[in-house]
Amino acid sequence: MRSTIEDGGCFANHGLFFSLKEMSTSTAFNVRRAEITDYDAVNQIFTGPKVIWGTLQLPFPSAESWKKRLSESPEGTFNLLACAGDEVVGQLGLFTFPNWPRRRHVGQIGMAVRDDWQGKGAGTALMQAVLDLADNWLNLKRLELEVYTDNEPAIRLYKKFGFVMEGTFLQFAYRNGEFVDVYTMARLKTTLDNPRYGQPCWSPIGSLSVRFYVRIRSWSNQVTPFHAVTFSS
Repeated sequence: MRSTIEDGGCFANHGLFFSLKEMSTSTAFNVRRAEITDYDAVNQIFTGPKVIWGTLQLPFPSAESWKKRLSESPEGTFNLLACAGDEVVGQLGLFTFPNWPRRRHVGQIGMAVRDDWQGKGAGTALMQAVLDLADNWLNLKRLELEVYTDNEPAIRLYKKFGFVMEGTFLQFAYRNGEFVDVYTMARLKTTLDNPRYGQPCWSPIGSLSVRFYVRIRSWSNQVTPFHAVTFSS
């Protein structure tokens, strides 16, 4: 869900530009890095009911809090904005681990597209740009994200770019009066051409469902309570 569930980050003033023209809408998107002065436009993205539903954001976001996030982003954070002309319509954060030797090959993604621009190609533009950055410039081997299990449009988008489901986090978040589950998804650069990647593993005793508990670390390195994870073989 860091593609649909996590907070955004920020990066430097000079940036990567990527242009994508969707055949269905004839809309050209420029993807660039965020600047501190973009805080109000980013805040507007996260005021939409659809974005709040699909992320971990709370209603009534503060523009000042986004200004602080964009000015104090952690090292290794890259923030992309999708723009239609001069209008910011989508945001994607790529979070890396430059100071974690055993996780330097990994990036985590969090994305949101403004309510009135969903389904028009902005998400595709952001995903194509971030994969180019991750594969060809940062040499990341693994990209991972979490997405609500009922967010079917987002799941289809991630599958289109090679992400596969690795498990389910039960009661991951509280949303609109109820607990909801998320899928954890990942894309491994080194195994994208392997037809077995993402396929079920076969057990000698047939279909087997395994449930166990794992500790999930947050961005602040604090260990959160146990979450249930389910896999099927």
